[in-house]
Amino acid sequence: MRAERLDVIFDELRTGLALTLRLTLSLTLSLSLTLTLSLSLSLSLSRLVPLLDAINAKKAADASIDAPHPALAFGEQWDTEAQAELSRAIAARMGYSFDNGRLDVSTHPFTGGAGPQDVRMTTRFSANWAEGFGATIHETGHALYEQGHALALALALALTLTLTLTLTLTLTLTLTLTLTLTLTPTPKPQPQPQP
Repeated sequence: MRAERLDVIFDELRTGLALTLRLTLSLTLSLSLTLTLSLSLSLSLSRLVPLLDAINAKKAADASIDAPHPALAFGEQWDTEAQAELSRAIAARMGYSFDNGRLDVSTHPFTGGAGPQDVRMTTRFSANWAEGFGATIHETGHALYEQGHALALALALALTLTLTLTLTLTLTLTLTLTLTLTLTPTPKPQPQPQP
């Protein structure tokens, strides 16, 4: 066999070994990440289950734990103005822009408007403060969508799905290539006739 032919064979071997090494390293890192995440989840669950058991035991021993705080009870302490203040604060905290809309009172809560720059919502109040509170949260969800907050959420979701799909495809390709390179027999060089 000539030296030139041996150089070609060794170059091919070096290239194949380098690829195999890179793929093996990639697969090893991927498996290491998977094992780390699995271990982390197991440790989290091993701490969470006893915590939940302790909470349930404490609740079983003292039923008053589940009773609402007196400040949350229905009644006169939640007059219409206090409920309206709470509703405005909750809507703002959720991201509703009062610069581009308003909150009013009506018999039946609804959301509407002329576009993202003018989104109006209504709620209602009664002695049951939770009714107005829940209606405000519900209508604020519609209003956030109308004000365009859903676009940012949709973009974040699309990016997350893209990254997840990319990682899944990368892991699948890495495993496939590694198995292919590992299981594919290397052809034996054919003897060259000597001149």
